[in-house]
Amino acid sequence: MREVLGTLRFTLALLVVMNHIWLPTANKVGAHAVLGFYVISGFLMTRILCETYVGPRGRIRYFANRFLRLYPGYWLVTTLTLTGLVAFPAYFGNIHGAIRIPRSGYEWLQNVTLFDHIDAPLRLVPPAWSLSVEWVFYILIGAGISRRVGWTMAWWLASLVYTIFLIVSGVSFGERYTPPLAASLFFSTGAVIYHWMKRSQPPSVTSCNWVWWLQLGLFCIFPLAVEAVGQDPRMIGFYGAYALFLPLFVQANGITPSEQWKKPDRFLGDLAYPVFLSHYLSTGLANLCSGNSLSPGGLVHFTISLAFCLALSIGMVRLLDPELKRLRDRIRPAAQLQSGCK
Repeated sequence: MREVLGTLRFTLALLVVMNHIWLPTANKVGAHAVLGFYVISGFLMTRILCETYVGPRGRIRYFANRFLRLYPGYWLVTTLTLTGLVAFPAYFGNIHGAIRIPRSGYEWLQNVTLFDHIDAPLRLVPPAWSLSVEWVFYILIGAGISRRVGWTMAWWLASLVYTIFLIVSGVSFGERYTPPLAASLFFSTGAVIYHWMKRSQPPSVTSCNWVWWLQLGLFCIFPLAVEAVGQDPRMIGFYGAYALFLPLFVQANGITPSEQWKKPDRFLGDLAYPVFLSHYLSTGLANLCSGNSLSPGGLVHFTISLAFCLALSIGMVRLLDPELKRLRDRIRPAAQLQSGCK
C-alpha cells in the first residue's frame, strides 16, 4: 500500500511532546494528536485482522504481536524512569506529578501490566494511560467488531450518538477524552475508513503535494488558532481537528513517497512510539544535565529534553526493534490471498 503514515505518526508524537513539556503549547496540542493515533490504530488493526491475521490461530498471533509491539519498549522506559528515581531523585522526582516509586503491589501491577491504568494516580510513563485505552479496542477489534462493514457502521453510529450525548450534556473535557467510550468514535472512524478504502481507493498523489503538507500544518496549529479567537470553551479545536484529520489521513494512504523519502518516512514512523514513551524521562535527563538550573517548560529545557528524547528513541529503534521484529515476523502468518472481512 502506498502511504506516508510514518511522517504523520511522527508529527503526532511531536505534538504530544510539545503538549507535555513546552510551556507555549502546554495542554493545547496533545489531545487532537492522540485522537489521530486512535484513528490510525482503528484503521491498521482492522486492516491486519482482515488481511493478515485470518484463518486458524489468527487472533492468537494478532494479540501476541500487539503484546510485542507495545510492552518491551514500555518496560524499557519504565525501568529507566525507576532507575532515575532511585539514583537521582532530586532530578527525576519532579518531572510529573504521577511519577514516583510504587508503594504497593497493586501500583506495581498497574505499571507493569497497564491494567486499570487509565486513571491511575501513579504512572511511571504518564502518557501510557492511552495504551490502556488502545488495549480495550485491540480486544474489541480482535473479537471482530470491525470485521464486517455493517458491524463497523453500527459501531461508528453508536459512538457518534454517544459523543453527541457527551457534548449536549456539557460534561468536562476529561470525560470526553480519557475513557474508552469517549475514544470509541475515533477507533471506529479508522475502521470505517479501512472498509471504505477497500471499495473506493483514494487517488494517488506524490509526496511533494503541497496541499497535503498545508493540511498537516493546519491540523497541527488548529487548536491554537481556535483558542486564539476565543472558541476553545466549545471544544471546536478538538472536534474540528477530528474533521481535519480525516481527509489528511485518507490522503496519506494514497501518497506515493519518492524513493528518497521512503526510508526516512519508515524511520520517522519507527521513532514515533519511542518518542511518545520517553519524553518525560528525557526531561529528567535534562534536569540532571543542567543540575536543575533550567526552568521546566522553557525553550532551552524543551530543546535539551527533545534532544535526549530523540537520542533515546533512535537507540531503541536501532538496538531493540531489530530483535523484536524478528520475533514478530515469526509470529506473523504468511500474507493471505483473500480478505477475511466482508
